[in-house]
Amino acid sequence: MSVPDEVISSLKQLLVNLGSPSSEVRVPAEKTLRDEWCRPQQVGMLLVGLAQLAATDSDKTVRSFAAILFRRMALKSPEDVKNVVTRTVDTVQPEVRSMCRNILLGGFTQETDNSTRHKLCDAMAELVEDENTQGSWPQLVQTLFEGTQAPSGGIRESCFRLIATVPTVLNENQDINGIITVFQRGFADSDQSVQVTAVGAFTKFFDLLPQQKWEQLNPLLHSLLNVLPPLAVPDQGLELTQTLEHLMELAGLAPKMFLPVFPDLISFCVSIIENAEMDLSARLSALELLTTFVDKAPQMCKNQSNYTPQLVTCCLKLMTEIGEDDDDAAEWNNATDINGDAEEEEADVRARQSLDRLALKLHGNVILPPLFEYVPPMTSGTWKEKHAALMALSSVAEGCVDVMIKELSQVLDMVLGLLNDPHPRVQWAVCNTLGQISTDFAPTIQNEYHARVVPGLISILRGKLPPRVQTHAAAAMVNFAENATKEVLEPYLDDLLSSLVTLLNRPQRYLQDQVLTTISTIAESSSEKFSKYYDELMPLLLTVLRTPATDETRNVKAKSIECSSLIAVAVGKTQFIPSSMDLLKCYVDIQGELDETNNEDDPCQSHLVLAWSRICKLLGRDFMPFLDVVMPPLLRAASAKPDINLIEDEGEVDAVAQQEGWDVITLKGKHLSIHTAPLDDKAQAIELMAGYAQTLKDSFAPYVHQILNEILAPGIVFFVHDGVRYASASAIGPCLEVAKQVAPVTTNHQNMLAELFSPLFSKLIEAMQVEPMVDVLGNFYTAIYQAVSILGPNSMTPGQMTSLCKIICKNLADYIERVNERNADDNDYTEEDDDGEEEEHDEYLIAEINKCLHEVFRLMKDQFKPYYEAELEPLVQQFLTGDADQIQFSICVLSDVAEFCPESGPSVLQTIAPFIQSGDSNVRQAALYCVGCAAKSTRDSLQMLEPLFAIANSPDARVDENIYPTEHACCAIAKILKHHGSELGGQSNAALDAWVKTLPILCDEEVAPFAYRFLVELMRANHKAINDNAVHVLDSVAQTVFNSVVQGETARVLVDATKTWLQSLGEDQVQQMVQQIESEQIQYVVKSWFA
Repeated sequence: MSVPDEVISSLKQLLVNLGSPSSEVRVPAEKTLRDEWCRPQQVGMLLVGLAQLAATDSDKTVRSFAAILFRRMALKSPEDVKNVVTRTVDTVQPEVRSMCRNILLGGFTQETDNSTRHKLCDAMAELVEDENTQGSWPQLVQTLFEGTQAPSGGIRESCFRLIATVPTVLNENQDINGIITVFQRGFADSDQSVQVTAVGAFTKFFDLLPQQKWEQLNPLLHSLLNVLPPLAVPDQGLELTQTLEHLMELAGLAPKMFLPVFPDLISFCVSIIENAEMDLSARLSALELLTTFVDKAPQMCKNQSNYTPQLVTCCLKLMTEIGEDDDDAAEWNNATDINGDAEEEEADVRARQSLDRLALKLHGNVILPPLFEYVPPMTSGTWKEKHAALMALSSVAEGCVDVMIKELSQVLDMVLGLLNDPHPRVQWAVCNTLGQISTDFAPTIQNEYHARVVPGLISILRGKLPPRVQTHAAAAMVNFAENATKEVLEPYLDDLLSSLVTLLNRPQRYLQDQVLTTISTIAESSSEKFSKYYDELMPLLLTVLRTPATDETRNVKAKSIECSSLIAVAVGKTQFIPSSMDLLKCYVDIQGELDETNNEDDPCQSHLVLAWSRICKLLGRDFMPFLDVVMPPLLRAASAKPDINLIEDEGEVDAVAQQEGWDVITLKGKHLSIHTAPLDDKAQAIELMAGYAQTLKDSFAPYVHQILNEILAPGIVFFVHDGVRYASASAIGPCLEVAKQVAPVTTNHQNMLAELFSPLFSKLIEAMQVEPMVDVLGNFYTAIYQAVSILGPNSMTPGQMTSLCKIICKNLADYIERVNERNADDNDYTEEDDDGEEEEHDEYLIAEINKCLHEVFRLMKDQFKPYYEAELEPLVQQFLTGDADQIQFSICVLSDVAEFCPESGPSVLQTIAPFIQSGDSNVRQAALYCVGCAAKSTRDSLQMLEPLFAIANSPDARVDENIYPTEHACCAIAKILKHHGSELGGQSNAALDAWVKTLPILCDEEVAPFAYRFLVELMRANHKAINDNAVHVLDSVAQTVFNSVVQGETARVLVDATKTWLQSLGEDQVQQMVQQIESEQIQYVVKSWFA
């Protein structure tokens, strides 16, 4: 394709017009570009023409703008393509892409202006990323290699810039030695801009390489770090910051790679942090680099003796860099934006965050010795040092809780000793620390130290102190009350609430907001103890709710909505009902105003939807008259579509990402902004509708079909928001349960429910193929087994059973891959992540798959077996050779096979028999449970009696590690004897006698009911085993009742049978038996329950 000269001239004029400051010129040009040049038939010509102008035009401004517009047009999604990540450059003919490559590459080699060359790099990057020809641009690679040796520093920098943008241009199959030489030249370049860009390019290339090839790049580390020392001067702050940020990426990928140079790197970073003349961004980047190491390689940091002391010292120093030009806190006191300090005092905020991360990874035994070398003396220093000391305590509390909780009294001495400090910012820090430790040391601090903490906070609330201090005291009280019992709070309620109500009269809106939140929390924690304050507080709140809101008072009104609903719940339905209509009328009026204005930023909306939900749970079916008011806005919120936009100007990316309620994701080089706030509301709305379904039951039926079909089905595959998918899956069960309650009681009602569930099941299977979040995936399985349970027996189709087995296989294969990756994490470059979150999610997933299979086997029985055998059984057998978690999973599945497919009992028993002796207690427990499941279906279980008795009677059977396996063995014996004991002949009585002696079961509520119902059968039969072990039986039953191991009908039957048995023995014998029970407490239980 060639572009005629007249077309180039026309296109050049278009560029001039697009850049015009006059809208009369610019707007028509934008329309021409959109309507004429971007048509599918013309867009290839547009790209080639722009490339030609960018590469060859004599006007530097035209070249620069053409390169920018080329990249925008290449990235832009064609209008006829729905996929937002599809680029125009991916849709044009191959010869168009080839021409653009050649033209731009030629322009790159000839360009003399650095800024324009950078823009050409960005344009060329879109052609490197071209998915149709990726990795096949050898001319570019040669040009880059040669360009890194060019006489012009600008050209050398541009070459590394392009590598950093698209490191795929250097693929792993190229000569690694040649690539190493290129980077060595870049790190040693005489131009610092080239050095910095080379470090960034190396980081991106390193990330691209598979880990097994990283070792080949190790020789580059020393030359890379040699870039740093010349940058450690005040006028190189920007370059140093950029280089340190690149090193953060490397440290995140391969922290242990830095081990040979770690002491030197620590010293360098500390010198930067401590140098107050350096640019703050460079100092904080050095701090972040050191903190990244503790995030990714805590053991390496522990082993470096000077790491923790020096970093703690640096953090404490940075934390004193507050209150510049405001030593008396006059500006701080009078600030209306009380959240503005985080931006103005970034050094303090970032240092506190680093301390927090240090503590979470290194814990108290490592971080507290150096910290407490400095903190106590600082509490007697300047106000800034006192503030830093207090904030340090609150920052490390969560990570050091195991050590600090033993010294909590001394910690409180330090904190409360500064309660009356004259400086308001120290007072504020006291409140902050009390609030933080009230969360981190809960419930110990609430139960044991309330008499020190609460009066201290009340003294601040009552005093004539700055409103910011009192606001923070009220916030600290929220933290304390959230984890306090009503009994702890009750003695302080009068003083607390009188102080808080007084503060409501202060003019500061932020103080009023916080006071209302504090009252809400206290009401929630105090429950019925709050009743005496209802008549005083509710009228005050109603006054606020009835007053038209202004922009200034809107937050106070929103907080009043929250507070009024929580108070209503706290006092209960009986006290609330007489005045309920006053509050609910206010809610109805506010809802009407919100519906009319449709202002999504009004905080009243978010608080009102939660308030309606709380009142519904309180009133139950009495809430029905208000449902028509509540549901329309809730349905609108739950039906929200994603607001996704392409960010064409890269300069806007950071600004958009920092906006509250927005996220930015990058896909195939495109920056996409997602308005997350409406999606958060969407997830919340779905959760609330599930709550209405559970509360209102069949009364909610009019909405169920719409919710299932129009909201939950698409919500399951709503991949732009994890919370929406999770909430959608969680809501399926409650909505199906409502549908079941109103379904006609006919033979067809199950078919109707199955028809409702079928499209949801298909969506779940579709989503489970690609679900990236393991916890969401686990919840999908929860949704399936809850739905199958609601539908009932024989409710799954062959296709559904096949699909379920296949997706389980896939998800289990992915699980194994994740386990293997975690096991390989601790290597020469990285340490195993010990925060446990990934493992917890995987444990949850495996448990939910187990529950799902259990429910399907329970309801489908032998109908499910062929699908299980065809797809899942090989994997279950494979798992039996894996780690303890995998073995436990397989045994649980085999338990279901044995229980619900009786013919499989003998083979299952044979398979799991070796595992009852496993060294892992969880595996033993699972295997022993499986024996019990197989007991009913096969007499082969009799062969298990001897090893089961050996387990139950072993000397260490009742230690913590063994108690659950022991109780499962006890129950398994009971099941075997119940179903096959008669086949023992003359040995039956001896076996029953031995079994009775394995009691009691005091921990496992799952197996206890069967065992004790079997015991009841023996009591009613007046069996010899019961009477021969009368004291032991009575003691066991009494302990069971005392510990509430069995409840409900089982407990009633057990108690009644025991009473009847004791009556048959006579009063004297029973008295003698009671005296032989060792525990006086259990003797008391016997006398209370069985007199």
